[in-house]
Amino acid sequence: MIEKIQWVEYLINLFYKKLMGHINCVHVSPGPFSAYRTDILRKVGGFDENNLTEDLEITLRLQKYDYRIIQLLNVEVLTKAPNSLKAFYKQRNRWYKGTILNMINYRKMIFNKKYGDFGLVMMPWVMIAGFFTVALFFVSLYHFGYIPLKQLISNWNAINFDLTVYFNTFSWDGVKNFIFNINYINFSLGVLGLGLAVTSFVWAYHAAGEKLRTNGTYLLPVYVIIYSWFIATAWTLVLFDLARGKRQKW
Repeated sequence: MIEKIQWVEYLINLFYKKLMGHINCVHVSPGPFSAYRTDILRKVGGFDENNLTEDLEITLRLQKYDYRIIQLLNVEVLTKAPNSLKAFYKQRNRWYKGTILNMINYRKMIFNKKYGDFGLVMMPWVMIAGFFTVALFFVSLYHFGYIPLKQLISNWNAINFDLTVYFNTFSWDGVKNFIFNINYINFSLGVLGLGLAVTSFVWAYHAAGEKLRTNGTYLLPVYVIIYSWFIATAWTLVLFDLARGKRQKW
């Protein structure tokens, strides 16, 4: 399941990179998926072998020297993805730490109009994406976890934890009150977000020539709901490691 979810992630991320390539905003050329012009690679000094994410670093360096990077979707590439949560976290720990450290090394490109959309849009977004993910993670835990749980326990305490009361008081009026008390602004935003996620999912499959009906339908809710929590947890632990000054080798 972990490998299949990463397959979906790759399809969607490469589809986004295809779109970003039209405005020269590709910020990373993944190791297994990339081909370089050798003369240019040598000209800019080759790969930084001591970098945690050398594929990200070389992409930023190529952008710095005004070389163009594009994403193709008409090729097939095989990669070995982590097949356990432990291996997955180890990989993402390196990826996310490498992203932050490289953003610091290339901080002069952030909000620098010399690099066009890449400097004004992509670099700032890459820099804050992890922090935004962690912030959203804790806000979601608070609003959709802590507050409802606290209210639920308070309600149960008020009836001495006699849950049969819920069944005895069930009525159509109670159902109508529940419907009319829904926060429809938040509900609408949720539907819009889900709609955008589904649209991106379908477009990514179509662009890659994959069959959604046979290879992806059941993965959508897993990717949108469950996988996002994996990513947020990994980002949280990475920021905690960096705050403690903990780093690791490639």
